[in-house]
Amino acid sequence: MKDSDLARHRTQCTVCRHPNLEDIEQEWLSWGHPASIARQYGLSRDSLYRHAGAVCLFAKRQKNLKGALERIIERGDLASISGSTIIAAIKAYPAVCAREAEARKEALSAQEPVEVLPKKEPERDPGDGGAPASPASETSVTPVKSQVPQEVPQVMESNSLQ
Repeated sequence: MKDSDLARHRTQCTVCRHPNLEDIEQEWLSWGHPASIARQYGLSRDSLYRHAGAVCLFAKRQKNLKGALERIIERGDLASISGSTIIAAIKAYPAVCAREAEARKEALSAQEPVEVLPKKEPERDPGDGGAPASPASETSVTPVKSQVPQEVPQVMESNSLQ
């Protein structure tokens, strides 16, 4: 969306002008039910969807798949969904966490700092009048290894799924 279109949207959008805009967007990004969000804040479902499209909330919410799975797992005992659906969400959750950790690890390694260290003096060859045994430059570039914490998958226990 062009800046001018976005500016126009913000002046006319009931969601953008709502005093609880940040809460509304956070609930959307956390996979809150659109009709429930609209009802809670006195909005129409259509205006919520228009707003989400205009400010790119759909793409941001898609990146938060873990949030959707957490909602399914948390509400498993309240919803009329099958136990196999809840178990599938529980099984998918660690895989999503691992994928996120791997993406963070790749992002960090792509931005790894480089440390320039002075190179060691080359060994002198005593039989060659003290000349260096091999040509060498004055510095070397050595990547610095970053310490990325390993995520520990969360273990969920539930006796209610039997």
